[in-house]
Amino acid sequence: MSAELSFHSASSDLDASPAHQRRLAPKDAARFGDHLLRLDAASRRLRFGGAVNEDFIRAYAERVLGSATVIGLFVAGELRGAAELHTLDDAGERAEAAFSLEAPLRGAGLGGAFFANLRRVAERAGVRRLVFQCLAENRAMLAVGRRNGAELRFEGGEAHASLALTPAPVRAPREARATSAAARRGVDRLRGGLQVGEAALG
Repeated sequence: MSAELSFHSASSDLDASPAHQRRLAPKDAARFGDHLLRLDAASRRLRFGGAVNEDFIRAYAERVLGSATVIGLFVAGELRGAAELHTLDDAGERAEAAFSLEAPLRGAGLGGAFFANLRRVAERAGVRRLVFQCLAENRAMLAVGRRNGAELRFEGGEAHASLALTPAPVRAPREARATSAAARRGVDRLRGGLQVGEAALG
């Protein structure tokens, strides 16, 4: 099941809506940092490849929003997930993806929705090769990669994924559409489960 989420380029006007995605701006650094700090220790290790402290995360949030494209997932006004696109060459044809999603939101297909929108943004930016790396134990990331046809290579305790993209023209003004018609059920499950796991996000 994949989740259906609206996607907006930069406006924060809809941040209080039930669930949507938008591009983050440098002014969102504090909210981005707060989101990363809400990840539990195991999730931070999977996201960053090791243990990191608050100072590292705050500096990372500031730096990334000044150099990369970051899509934020907002649920009821809170930033609960992020998908990052980091350009790797001067031509902008190779980019690296990274994802983070808070525990109460997992299992509703949002990882697939995140990847679909990030892939769309990458293709419209002219990216031809999308890569990501993660710990070999990060089953969620590996599953998303496999579902999207990524080539996977394992080296030591790390996994390296590579996916060929076809650059596509921008279709203004709508930057992205629903990921799938059946996905509304995924968002409904997300809304119902969010309250259950709210204590874990404090």
